[in-house]
Amino acid sequence: MNDGKISVRYAKALLSSALDQGILDPVRNDMDAMLLILHEVPELLHLLHSPVIEPSKKEAILVEVFKGKVNSLTLSFLRMIVKNNREEFFPSMARMYLEFFKEERGIKTVTVTTAVQIDQEIRTSLVKLIEEAYRAIIELGENVDENLIGGFILKIEDVQLDASVAGQLKRIKQELLSTPLVKTDKK
Repeated sequence: MNDGKISVRYAKALLSSALDQGILDPVRNDMDAMLLILHEVPELLHLLHSPVIEPSKKEAILVEVFKGKVNSLTLSFLRMIVKNNREEFFPSMARMYLEFFKEERGIKTVTVTTAVQIDQEIRTSLVKLIEEAYRAIIELGENVDENLIGGFILKIEDVQLDASVAGQLKRIKQELLSTPLVKTDKK
């Protein structure tokens, strides 16, 4: 079976269970935390991918690491995927859960890239403006790229608006290069 299909199927099942139990947010927090831990502790990621380590040992280690730190549904989910030999897909399942969570809650991910760090007032105004335009809850990510010179690049999911000075200069250059030269007669 396709890896993406496996991750989608399990993530949807987890979302459905969390929704039924009214614990979407705690499970979301668990998925965020667990992805962070897997990123910071590569040995755990290696454990998930190792064909040599027996599933019972994997389960025992994961339960020891996460018991009392995550919701019981999340812990049951971990146990289930290990028993079904799907633990190597857990990071992808967690990311898919987070996507489905955002979709369920009407959250849009927005990234703004600027030449300098923006202050809190501008950040708040930007979020409010986008929330009103899209009628959605906005999760704002920020990047600083000094190469932009000024202005900003705003990415709302798959749509990108480039209002940077560097972008404008690039467009002007392309326009100048694509414009044929016209000879003028000087008398």
